[in-house]
Amino acid sequence: MVLACRAVRGSAASFVVIIALAMIVYPGGTSWDRASPGHDFWLNYLCDLARPTALNGVPNPIGSALAQTAMAVLAIGLLPWWWLLVRLAPSQRRSGIVVRALGTIAVLGIFGVVLLPGDRFGALHGFACVAAGVPGLTAALVAVVALLRDRSAPRAPAWLGAITLGVASICFALYVPDVLRLSSAVMAVAVLERISLGLLLVWMLVCSAACRTS
Repeated sequence: MVLACRAVRGSAASFVVIIALAMIVYPGGTSWDRASPGHDFWLNYLCDLARPTALNGVPNPIGSALAQTAMAVLAIGLLPWWWLLVRLAPSQRRSGIVVRALGTIAVLGIFGVVLLPGDRFGALHGFACVAAGVPGLTAALVAVVALLRDRSAPRAPAWLGAITLGVASICFALYVPDVLRLSSAVMAVAVLERISLGLLLVWMLVCSAACRTS
């Protein structure tokens, strides 16, 4: 378990460093202003950074490689994290099996997102995001319910998970119509994506610390 905790923490830390480098070298462009210079923290999607050609039409070979690496590193860290998460609710064994299965599927889905950048694969990229998001959000929901039901589980991971799940679910619900071409891109999705990502990283670290002390 110690190695798993270290893997989670190392994954989160490495992701932050590598994705920050990808942001620095991103040429520019958002879904709402393709001529905007550089990276916009709130209006660029994470997947924008992984595009070999930025939204402003400028090649982004180094930045896309960094972003894709960062997303893969995060996915690798999520795998042991899903397994650690359910250890905090030992009385909810059935829920633990569901969380681990769906979490593993979500991790595989993230690799699909990495391998299908939006500038090359268009709609397939969006569908890959949905394919990763559905099992991921479902796993998070089952995990949060399990943590809240188990009286021995620490409260901080449970409530932090509930907040993370709520924000991520709203973001996902706003994103799906765009993927299905039922509506145009909504700025709130980009903003909520960044907030969700930050909450997820904190949730990973809090759960890892709780598992270490339990």
